[in-house]
Amino acid sequence: MKISSSRNPHLSSSVNPFKNSAINPLKNSAINPLKNSSLNPSKNSSINPHKNSSINPFKNSSINPHKTSSLNPFKRSAINPFKTSSINPYKSSSISGQYTFDLQGEITGFTVVASDEVSLWYDMDGEPSYFTIKANNDVLIVCDFDGNWEQVWVTNGSECYNQFDMNGNWLGFST
Repeated sequence: MKISSSRNPHLSSSVNPFKNSAINPLKNSAINPLKNSSLNPSKNSSINPHKNSSINPFKNSSINPHKTSSLNPFKRSAINPFKTSSINPYKSSSISGQYTFDLQGEITGFTVVASDEVSLWYDMDGEPSYFTIKANNDVLIVCDFDGNWEQVWVTNGSECYNQFDMNGNWLGFST
């Protein structure tokens, strides 16, 4: 996979949460949903898809890739990395979406922006695994392709995200 050096956590300390404490939720409580209730969907109903139907793909078909063809990579080639090389990180190091990493800094996938509210999260094989829904400017809700809420991504203040499971455990990050 081609990752520009400025977005590679092994090469750039500014995007590596273990070298930059400002983007590390274990060291910066402002970006940790366990410490900042405004970023915690269990405490802030506006970013909870079970309580806010506008960010619930079961109740809002405009953010559901199964129901809206413009969000479906099998129906819209512009958001399919197999059909559009400029969004394929194996062919381009300047994708506009996010690269995702586990806590060891190993790449796990990448995102492709499908609309202002929705991005598709692809695994390392280029298969769409999840989709993200913009809950607000700081939080993305992550659903599997069946629409089940799986994760919460919280901005780290630099247009990147920290990824948390539903219990607030830090899983990874994006650049």
